[in-house]
Amino acid sequence: MTDIIIRAETAADLPAIRQVNTAAFDQPDEANLVDALRREAGVTASLVAVYQEQIVGHILFSPMTMDEPVETAVRLVALGPMAVHPDRQGLGIGS
Repeated sequence: MTDIIIRAETAADLPAIRQVNTAAFDQPDEANLVDALRREAGVTASLVAVYQEQIVGHILFSPMTMDEPVETAVRLVALGPMAVHPDRQGLGIGS
């Protein structure tokens, strides 16, 4: 599959991102998580995959801290959720 554009999300993308996450997981839990992370400023990066002017994929990275077992907290970035619309799964978008 060629002609996939990967770019940062925009405010106009939010309904399509929610739809992709809901469709990919066949439930709204991951879409709700994405919305909650965005509300709580818990997003390091949020990217969309666009094919033929349609959002077909989404990936979100959020900050996290590991407190144990190290003595000093380590800042990390967590991946997830990552979603590809069911009509486009298996075509390499998520890779």
